[in-house]
Amino acid sequence: MESKRSALIDLSSRRFGNTKIADMLGISHQAVYAIKKRYAASGSVKRQAEQANVDAVQKEIEENPVRCMRPMAKAMSTSRESMERIVKEDLGMQSRARRKKHLINNSTKRGEIEEAPQ
Repeated sequence: MESKRSALIDLSSRRFGNTKIADMLGISHQAVYAIKKRYAASGSVKRQAEQANVDAVQKEIEENPVRCMRPMAKAMSTSRESMERIVKEDLGMQSRARRKKHLINNSTKRGEIEEAPQ
């Protein structure tokens, strides 16, 4: 996506319209407008998360580091994708998916041994 953003700014400097740029790059004209607006405001096409959001997510993680991202995103009224992006890109953390483990107790072991072909 970074190359598309750079190409967008290049095409915009050549005086192409938003709809023409959107058609050429295969993105929506709303995205073209948003990226141009971001570039005009900050001089960069890179996404910059609001520092308040990053701080709030970091505080949430410190309070409960094993909480899943989906409920945390819902509680903070943000999208799951934004939450994952903040955690990964802005905080430099990785999420770990909790997986259910297959529990083998003694009775299960006996049953598997009895059913195994001899």
